[in-house]
Parts: sequence; C-alpha cells; structure tokens
Amino acid sequence: CNRTIFAVDVTDEKALADMMSRLQGDNLPLGGIFHAAVSYNDKAIVETTAEDVASGMRAKVLGAVHLDSLSHRIPTLDHFVVFSSVAATFGNAKQTVYSAANFFLEGLIKRRQQEGLPGLALSLGAMESGHVAKNEAIREHISSIGFPPTPVQSVLDAMKMMLSSANVKQTDSAVVANVDFAKFADSWEKSNFSHLAELIEASRSTGDAHESQKATDVLHREIRNSPDTAIETLIILFTNLV
Repeated sequence: CNRTIFAVDVTDEKALADMMSRLQGDNLPLGGIFHAAVSYNDKAIVETTAEDVASGMRAKVLGAVHLDSLSHRIPTLDHFVVFSSVAATFGNAKQTVYSAANFFLEGLIKRRQQEGLPGLALSLGAMESGHVAKNEAIREHISSIGFPPTPVQSVLDAMKMMLSSANVKQTDSAVVANVDFAKFADSWEKSNFSHLAELIEASRSTGDAHESQKATDVLHREIRNSPDTAIETLIILFTNLV
C-alpha cells in the first residue's frame, strides 16, 4: 500500500485544514482518524499550576477539538478514534492534568455519537513500551496501585475487535488495561478518590435542581478546604473547558 506522511501540528487548525484539503485534492479518501497526541507532565495536583494545565491539555484537547470540527463533513470517514487512559477512568494522583485531558476526550466521543458521527475512545493502561518503558519510577508507581503495564498487542487486538462493524456503534468507549484488582481496591480505599467521586456523582445524578446545587456546593467546599489552591484552580479550569 502507499503511505503519505504529513508533519502537522495538531493544535494548528489551519495546518490541519490545509492537510485535509490536500488529501481531498489528491483523491485520497479519509477513512479514519486516530488521535494519539499526548503531553506528559506528571505532577500531583498540589504541584500543578495553571500553566501546567494549559500545556498539558493543549495537544490532547485542542487537537481533538480541531480534528472533530474539521471531520464533520467528510463522507468517507468510518472511524474517529481517540486514545484515552485509565487515568481518566480511575484517576491517578500523579497525573492530574493528563487525567482531565483524557476525560475530555471521552466526553467528546459521547457527543459525536449522539450526533450520529463515528467515535470511539480507548481508555488504555500504560503500555509496556514508550513512556513507561523509559521511566522505571512511573512503572513502579502504576504497578503499585494495580496497573501493571499492558502489552501493545492486547491493545491492537482490542481495537480491531471494537472497530468491527458489529461493535463500533454499540459503545463509545472501552477500557483496555492490565488490572490487579486487589492492589487497585486497596489503593482506592486508602485514597480520598472514592469520597470525591461520591460527591461528584451526587452533584450530577439528582433530578432536583436545588438538591443538585447543594451537592455541588458541598463538593466545592471540600475542594476549597484543601491547603493548596491548585486543586480549586484545576477544577475551575477543567469545568470552564468542558
């Protein structure tokens, strides 16, 4: 098969638009988009600044927004796949911005499917190769909280299955990861994640606007009681973004 390679900044909307126009001009029908951009800046939330949030979300979030908007009118597009992370599904205390950026991707896919557009988010565990393979400290940390590295072939096999015509329209996301549930359950119980998750769910799930606002106020009060304002900054920035 023939391959055409373009070097394009995914955060540059005009450059992306020019690339897609060139593909159409060269009679190269675009059948699939796979958004795999990533930016790592592993920090705990108390160490995170507004600049960290902006830079950490730029490639994943802004890139996805551009690809989404530019692909709406491409009739040949069968697949729009974004690579998310279990950090968005379960949280990771040392990857706060990364978790939020991936959570945005999953929300974007839900919206695309609601609009009748192709979309799939694969929430991946850390791969055996790449970033984790090069950083022993990260490898040890994720293993200690129940997420040993995931073989690349497992991801490829799962993606092939999810993109089959029988499955692709039945779900908007799937988790592909090695999980040690005993270690994960232990780390979850020792963290404050479960308590915050209950507050967030309470602020969303009630049908009564007054009760929902009360639950939201409790969540914000808990955040503001933190000794570091980085938590509130991150929540506010992410809320405004989505």
